[in-house]
Amino acid sequence: MITLAQILGDHQGRLRDRYGERMRPEHYAALQSILACHTPACGELRYRCAPCQQTQQAYPSCGHRSCPACQHSTNRQWLERQRQKWLPVDYFLVTFTLPAQLRGFAWHHLRWTCHTLFQVARETLNQFARNDQRLGNQLGLVGVLHTHSRRLAFHPHVHLVVPGGGLTGPHWQARTGHYLFNGRALATV
Repeated sequence: MITLAQILGDHQGRLRDRYGERMRPEHYAALQSILACHTPACGELRYRCAPCQQTQQAYPSCGHRSCPACQHSTNRQWLERQRQKWLPVDYFLVTFTLPAQLRGFAWHHLRWTCHTLFQVARETLNQFARNDQRLGNQLGLVGVLHTHSRRLAFHPHVHLVVPGGGLTGPHWQARTGHYLFNGRALATV
């Protein structure tokens, strides 16, 4: 199976020629980490079996958050930890997308934009929960940030998984229906 590192190794020159002006320093760091992963550039581990005198060497992973070779098991472990926290209730998926008109600004202020996108999404959902008489006024949620679309276009958005209910004091109020909130009202806000 071909790896991302092999593809990058074969095409990194053309990638930099075509997109180098638009790439941020962290993109270059990610490329370098992915290319170095499991190679001598990340160091070397030597193992020696004393009884048989056999030695083996291995190259450690880069550990970069964008490296698919490193993050596959980390992502799987994170997902399993989240599944263990699930409540026996229905869940809703809510997505907040940054408007296309703001993406140029967001590209140059990425850290602030991502933090603000999470904050606004959380505050908006909590405000809708407080205004809904059939729902508890304190929501739980798990959010995941995506900075690019499936086609790798810059497209910051947050996916939030929200339990179908909320707390009002110590009491759980379950949400009924197919939608957590009115989508048009959420889009307007």
